[in-house]
Amino acid sequence: MDVIPHLWQKLRQIWKDLRKEWKKAKAKNTLLGHHEDFYKYCDGNVDVLYLQKKLELKPNLTSFVAGDLPEACALSSEDNAIIKKSKKKGRAGIVELADAIRSSLGDQNNEIEQVLMQRKIDYMLSEEKRLEFEEARKQKEDTRRKKDDDWKENKEICHTKEETRREAEHRMRKADHQMNLAIHEMKQRQSKVDKWERLKDRVRQINVDLRDPDIDDDEKKDLKQDREDLKTAIHNLAVLLGFAPGHTNQRSSLRQALSRTLSHTIL
Repeated sequence: MDVIPHLWQKLRQIWKDLRKEWKKAKAKNTLLGHHEDFYKYCDGNVDVLYLQKKLELKPNLTSFVAGDLPEACALSSEDNAIIKKSKKKGRAGIVELADAIRSSLGDQNNEIEQVLMQRKIDYMLSEEKRLEFEEARKQKEDTRRKKDDDWKENKEICHTKEETRREAEHRMRKADHQMNLAIHEMKQRQSKVDKWERLKDRVRQINVDLRDPDIDDDEKKDLKQDREDLKTAIHNLAVLLGFAPGHTNQRSSLRQALSRTLSHTIL
């Protein structure tokens, strides 16, 4: 595409007209309830739309476009004199003026870049502080969770120990109850054994009395009847005590029965 050369006066006027139209379109577009497509407010001027799209890509130039020309670019009567002289000089004067404008704009761009750079640094610092705060918060949260896990684990251990203690206590009470029952049973059994021994002694005494030649037949008959009654009682007690019939050592059998009873109780 060919570039059409213009004098600086023409370029300046084009820029002023374009900036004026852009300001009008921007003012309409920023009104409350009018945030539609920007081209709607350009009155068909695609140059205004192009400038808006350019500023959307480089928003740091918006303040430059929206503001007035810097003082360095303003024209005074002295500047007009210089310009008239520059006309005489021809193209060399135009080049000098263009360099002056570019230098002025360059200074303003440098200021904008410095402001943007400072904002970027401030943002990076604030972001670094935010990350540090977030890291500290995560560490505190991890510490809290670890404490909660340790507390739950200790609680579970205590609960297990309490269950074990209760089971042991229950077994102990059960063993005590069984021991008391065994002791009661042994006492009852011992009472029966003592009675059994007394009956045996009574039978032996009757046998001794029956060998006495001085007793008459009626006494002998009574003694024999008593002996039979005693033998029947002894037999019944032997059955209750679990003595084997005809066992020669009933006392040994009694000790074995008592030992078995005690052993089952303890187990």
